[in-house]
Amino acid sequence: MGFMKGDVLVSLDGKKIKPETAKQQIAEITATMKEGSKVEAKVLRKNAKGKEVTVELIAEMKPTVNTEKNYIGPLQNPTPEQLKIRKAWINK
Repeated sequence: MGFMKGDVLVSLDGKKIKPETAKQQIAEITATMKEGSKVEAKVLRKNAKGKEVTVELIAEMKPTVNTEKNYIGPLQNPTPEQLKIRKAWINK
């Protein structure tokens, strides 16, 4: 079982992740890891009763190819709230 929709990353390899700097922190942590090395992530996840619980995930590092860099565009399936924000922003 890996990451699931709604999971909130709490820590990666024992280092607390802050939402405002998460992208930079993750890049710094994973930059020194080699393919096949184990990485441990802690996430907050809602259980069947709706209560948030901490779940530990362990996986092997695998190389990825990022084919899309710095893409800014409309979401494919925006929520009503996201549509409201988009309309307010674009129609100023």
